[in-house]
Amino acid sequence: MQFSYGGATLERRQRRIRLITDILGKMDFECQHKSDFMNATVSYKDEAGIKRRLHNLGRLTMMTKQLDMALSSDGVTDWYTKDFMRKLGLIQNPGRNES
Repeated sequence: MQFSYGGATLERRQRRIRLITDILGKMDFECQHKSDFMNATVSYKDEAGIKRRLHNLGRLTMMTKQLDMALSSDGVTDWYTKDFMRKLGLIQNPGRNES
């Protein structure tokens, strides 16, 4: 996956790249980024693992479309990162008990 540019200021675009890179890292993608450009790859996964990652990649793409406009601070970016990770099933929901 490659991702770059956007409609907001450079600072907000860089926050979106950080958010996407953090989430893709949690999904076992190898990410390289510079400024507002990111390149991510994944390899050596079985068919089910690739399908799950592709599904989540599609969801992540929808969730982050034009998000750079809302990323006014690092705190806001961190909140969205954690929220999206929960929605994608990458981290546990707070208050949820494992039984």
